[in-house]
Amino acid sequence: MTKEQEFFIELLSSHINGYIPKPQENIDWKEIFDLSNKHNVTAIVATQIKLLPESSRVQGKGKSYFNQFLGKTLQSYDEKIEAYNFFVKTLSENGIKHLIVKGAVLRDIYPVKELRTSGDTDVVIQKQDYEKCKEILIANGFTLSQDTGEELDMYYNGQYFEINNTFEYINEETKRFFENPFDEKLSYCEGCTYYLYPIYHLVYVLYHILKHIKNGGAGVRMLLDICVLFKNYNIDVNEFLKIMTSLNLEKSSKTIISICKKLFMLNVELDYTINEDIEEKLIDTIISGGVFGFSNGNLGVVRLASTMSDKATVFSSIKAFLGMFIISKDYLMKFYPYARRHRILLPVAYFNRLFDAVFKRGKRNIGNIQSIFSKNNDNAVRLGEILNELEIK
Repeated sequence: MTKEQEFFIELLSSHINGYIPKPQENIDWKEIFDLSNKHNVTAIVATQIKLLPESSRVQGKGKSYFNQFLGKTLQSYDEKIEAYNFFVKTLSENGIKHLIVKGAVLRDIYPVKELRTSGDTDVVIQKQDYEKCKEILIANGFTLSQDTGEELDMYYNGQYFEINNTFEYINEETKRFFENPFDEKLSYCEGCTYYLYPIYHLVYVLYHILKHIKNGGAGVRMLLDICVLFKNYNIDVNEFLKIMTSLNLEKSSKTIISICKKLFMLNVELDYTINEDIEEKLIDTIISGGVFGFSNGNLGVVRLASTMSDKATVFSSIKAFLGMFIISKDYLMKFYPYARRHRILLPVAYFNRLFDAVFKRGKRNIGNIQSIFSKNNDNAVRLGEILNELEIK
């Protein structure tokens, strides 16, 4: 890590662990600001900077930029909470069970909840309530952005709600595990609003991170979520790892927890030694990639990484390229409603998808193909090595 990256991590660690950050001299504040924006944690960083001695703080325009982001974050929080409360109230009054996950729940266990930003509110509902939920929200002023038959993307006063009728999974084991997230063994309720028990929320958050790494990268905010879950709840790490082992995610879970221990002083006992080379590459991938790893490369890089064993070859490039033409029926039914209603039209949907890939996303896909066959594929090699080590291909 660079000096600025280390100081960036120090500022975040001091926030969740409740200590005054150690000042550093000759810091490039522009890099700190860029890193903060890339990971959507600028408000946290701005708050921690204020704890530094005056002589060690950012000055001039840089100070103004950090303060502006802090103010916008606090204002956005008020708007988000107002929309969130109305959303919960609307579903509850109409008897629709809804499970809230990730940021909308986790922000409450951060030292300053207003600073834990999130782009959307993630919600799970029961399949039988899908159409009813859509109709009720639209009738109450929500705007429908997308309806895939499994996911509703809706807006209210500029706030984004992602509503799914199935629980996110990374493999068949996790799919079975959260097949019914409303089960009283997994979640508890306050009226019609459901929340996962802390250990199961941790299970979900950790494999959600793995899923993002699999697709190119995951930001430091996801690691902070793991740390605050452990810090605020008496989660038995051995029981947690037992669950992750049953989900075929033991090694990858230990690796992520090791990274949390190294970067953010996570205080848990873990009998595991991470490969130093992989540790360095994973940390670099997380820090350089941003919130969702977009800075690590495009979909072509991700596809190439998933086909490699230990290095990129002509064969792995060809395999990655051909993989662009493999489209699952679940994907086609999700994004082409006529195929969902009439499965005989799945072949039509397949060619519809190819047409869209050429004429709607042509420039993007050309970039993906160029990445697949590029000689400069360091990011793909690095990601491929990480995926092999984590055993999540």
